[in-house]
Amino acid sequence: MSSSFSRVASAATDGRLENVFWRQKELQSLYKALLQNSTPLQEAIYEDNRSSRTEAKIEYYRALHVLKRRYLELQPDALRKAEYRIANGEDAADARRPCGLVYIVPTTHTMFYSVVTTLAAAIAGGNCCILELENTPRTLPGVLGKISRQALDADIFDISTSKATLDSSKQSSLYYVQTGDARRTFSKDLLSNDDRRVIAVVDRTANVADAAISLVRSRFAFGGRSPYAPDLVLVNEFSKQEFLTVAAQTGVQLMAAKEHAGGQREMQDFVAMLQKEKGVRIVTSGSGGVILDATNSDAVALAKKLRLPCLVVEGISSLDRSFDIARKDGRLLAAYLFGRPEAVKYLSQFIDADVSFCNHVPSDLLLGPPAPYWTEDMTAEDRTPSSLFTLGSPCFIQPSASSRTIGEALETSSATALHEMEQEAREGWAEYKRTPVGGTVGFFEQGILVGLSMVLLTIGSSVALSVYGYRALRVRYI
Repeated sequence: MSSSFSRVASAATDGRLENVFWRQKELQSLYKALLQNSTPLQEAIYEDNRSSRTEAKIEYYRALHVLKRRYLELQPDALRKAEYRIANGEDAADARRPCGLVYIVPTTHTMFYSVVTTLAAAIAGGNCCILELENTPRTLPGVLGKISRQALDADIFDISTSKATLDSSKQSSLYYVQTGDARRTFSKDLLSNDDRRVIAVVDRTANVADAAISLVRSRFAFGGRSPYAPDLVLVNEFSKQEFLTVAAQTGVQLMAAKEHAGGQREMQDFVAMLQKEKGVRIVTSGSGGVILDATNSDAVALAKKLRLPCLVVEGISSLDRSFDIARKDGRLLAAYLFGRPEAVKYLSQFIDADVSFCNHVPSDLLLGPPAPYWTEDMTAEDRTPSSLFTLGSPCFIQPSASSRTIGEALETSSATALHEMEQEAREGWAEYKRTPVGGTVGFFEQGILVGLSMVLLTIGSSVALSVYGYRALRVRYI
């Protein structure tokens, strides 16, 4: 371990950033430095991401927005009150403490956003940080590394230009690897697995045009490199042509607006490979993206995680068919489901995904790495809360009523206490009785009823025609 890393590790052991005012000072210094260097940072984002200037600005502004949010969440008065709950005779059931030292391996996708939001959350959680920025031809790591080093205290932050290994046995540490590379095993790990697939399902009850626009936009944004961009879109075969028509129009508009020429060769090679695949038809293509009509989404070029602006569309005959296709990939990173509420409820229930979004694709989701896991305080807009870098450490001063009763029984073999526990164990059992079927008619019950009504209508019509014909013949010949 280098001397600078040892210094940061020592500060983590000392709990240097457990002081809320120090945390505020560091976040404020970083915020001001990023604001003052707006132009070189946005230029570096634009060059490295091969994106439009609009996308570079979005990434820059959203990163600052999340940094500001982490700063505003630090309320010294509220934190002091929470700190003294035990001293005031109150339980601190939700108390948390910092992990200590956070080692960050950032993803190259929207790197500025990924680094800034993670640093902000880790520091707000009271942690010292080491950021891995390897020497590469890319522009942003050098620019961002220099600015962050100047803004943050050298005792609580440093940069590693190579894959470092820390002695995690000597201090509490957490490694946050955003690249899906599980090459390390330390005292605590966070791993953003960006290799898992994302699937969208468009039911015939959906607003097909809105679904097509949302999915094309999310697939083509940021060079198609977002881990949350849809890898496969399953569309009801009755709505497939409408979907492809709108998708092609949207794709052409987005490609025409593309400002950066980066990635053209990679896109050309990919399209050339697609042309050799069976069961794959190119609907529209250009240097900025491609839209495919696939009858064979298991084709070699399409069966893996996509890293290009390529939207793959496959027709399905039923919702149940989407379950079979989704199961091939195991647990999905995300699912986008379009249709009436009853239909998307059914889909979300049987498609196994970390997170599902119904009738929309959150644009915030396209920035940054995948969430290591989803918690109740995460949203599509904010997947790096400070709690991600803290550990639960509850403290209790008030014994529970049941604890007092058990203690009395253990100490005195009290018959009263034992009788009280017996009553608690025996009484109050309420057997659940299922409500008889009826009342509200569900989505698929409606389908069954419609089918039965059509059968009955057909039978009724046949009987009526038979009776009418019999009577007509009887009148004619009698």
